[in-house]
Amino acid sequence: MKSKLLNATSTALLAALCGAGSVHAAAPPGQLDHGLIDIRYQNTYAGVTTQLHLPLAAGPGGLSVGIYDFQRRNAETLAPEGSFLAYCVDPWQWASSNYHTYETRLLSASPLAHDAARYANVVRLFGHAYADSLGDQIKAAGFQLALWEAFNDDGDLYNGAVRVTSGTHGAVTGAAQSLLGQLDTWGAAPTTYELTLFSNSGYQDYLAVTATFASAAPEPGSYAMLLAGLGLLTWVVRRRNKA
Repeated sequence: MKSKLLNATSTALLAALCGAGSVHAAAPPGQLDHGLIDIRYQNTYAGVTTQLHLPLAAGPGGLSVGIYDFQRRNAETLAPEGSFLAYCVDPWQWASSNYHTYETRLLSASPLAHDAARYANVVRLFGHAYADSLGDQIKAAGFQLALWEAFNDDGDLYNGAVRVTSGTHGAVTGAAQSLLGQLDTWGAAPTTYELTLFSNSGYQDYLAVTATFASAAPEPGSYAMLLAGLGLLTWVVRRRNKA
């Protein structure tokens, strides 16, 4: 009887411990599947419209520069399945508001990962500046411009495939220049992100992020489960000693 009671208690304690640890093991919300996915551009979530020279445009024109909002759908039922944010990494093609099938993969498993310096710059840029770019129009546009340079171009805003013009928003140019100037001085990123690349041969490619870090401490409910398990184990040990 004592053995059965102890086994039951151990099971309860294990469940409590597992519950407390689940805070760390749980998948981040909004995690994107890898493989094929149907998505469409909805709107610019944060950014500005400004003149800029891109390979896709015949000359400098007014372009929406920033982070975009996308909708995904179920490929079989065609029902919408939610939305997510992503930055463009393909200044050679246009976005589309119609659904198209994209191939998704981790950036660490993409061709860019074979270019160590370029890959490291993109990872540092996201780790240090992505979160700050989400709530500010200028910062979002500056981040997008810096990302094009780090991912595709030569890092020079005034030369290369992507470049500013006399009509480019001055604050956007300044924000991008500041980010590019810090790439070589940044240390370890304060935030670790999983970067997911969305690729399509006929339309723009995009990069989305999912935070992969977890809280250093369990939530209050996890503490309660843990303490309850420990209390039950203490009670059983005392009963065994008395017996």
